[in-house]
Amino acid sequence: MEFYKRLIELRKEKDLSQSKLADKLNVSASIIGMYEQNRRMPSYEKLEEIADFFNVDMDYLMGRTNIKNKFVIEENDPIEEVDISMLNNLQKQKLDMILQSNMAMFFNGSKDIDKEEEKLIRNSIIEVFIHHLKSIGEL
Repeated sequence: MEFYKRLIELRKEKDLSQSKLADKLNVSASIIGMYEQNRRMPSYEKLEEIADFFNVDMDYLMGRTNIKNKFVIEENDPIEEVDISMLNNLQKQKLDMILQSNMAMFFNGSKDIDKEEEKLIRNSIIEVFIHHLKSIGEL
């Protein structure tokens, strides 16, 4: 999902008009309109402000993940599995090795981490792996 779509979604979730959101972010309503029409992108600083206002991660705001906030697990916001269908078999094998070693490092036999936390850590590792593959042009 692209930034402008995510912004519309977040604004509507908070039941805010463009004008009200503009007031909260100290910009004009026309600026919000341009963001939502994909005619203008906010500065990095404004993106941080928007992410903070909606209590979401920058990656979520920019549409790179569907996890709103990696450090907050909300009761009504179940953690979904990350889609890895775009990976080839070799990439899946590499990912499996990375997951096994990293999960062992995180848990080290401990039973203190519940299933939701385990899934959150697993998804984060997968997302980093996918991001890496994209950054080196392998995806």
